[in-house]
Amino acid sequence: MSGQNVTEPTFRTAPGVTLSGTVETVAPSSSLPPTGISVVARAALFPGLAGDPHGTEHPVRVAADGTFTFRNLFGPRLFRIEAGAAWAITAVYLGDEEITDRGVDFTGKTAAPRLRVLVTNRTGAVIGSVAAARRAANGQVLVFPESEELWGFDSRFTRTTDVVAGGRFEVKGLLPGRYFVAHVLDLAPGAWADPELLRTLKATATLAEVADSAHTPVVLKHARSK
Repeated sequence: MSGQNVTEPTFRTAPGVTLSGTVETVAPSSSLPPTGISVVARAALFPGLAGDPHGTEHPVRVAADGTFTFRNLFGPRLFRIEAGAAWAITAVYLGDEEITDRGVDFTGKTAAPRLRVLVTNRTGAVIGSVAAARRAANGQVLVFPESEELWGFDSRFTRTTDVVAGGRFEVKGLLPGRYFVAHVLDLAPGAWADPELLRTLKATATLAEVADSAHTPVVLKHARSK
């Protein structure tokens, strides 16, 4: 350990935390998707590594009444959802504490209050095409928020989609706000969380205003090959 030999190391284990909660819609007119919704506890200490160093992060299915339970939860966690493309998280509360974008560190001694995950399907979308000139458009479209404060690992405001036939694309599930929209030819997994990459893309990206339940049309320039 640390370049030194250690004789008879001692390891202590601790039980994980059992955490129960509810998923709630913020608009009276919307209800949970009929195909179901799951809550995921992302490991936030080493984002981007394969696997989960702090135990399972398999999605937990939400019951018809909106309830769910995590068992043996341990380490820093950031809560996200798996649902239809139009759904997004508006806020996450652990008891009275708002932890939406910073998460919480669970230990065996954590007395976990109830988790509330607030979601909505009243989101906007960016639709459009990539101007490919004489070549066929391919690659991906990356949508990320104008404010750098909203960038980062597993940002609720960053989404990607593949460019399909004819250079067309559609990105759903965007909360209202201002977003940069950029065409990229080869986006490595997790690269969208790199602030240096996003700052570089801003120079050629299109800035779009996304409104609640509206479709914002955008025509993008084809990204240059390196």
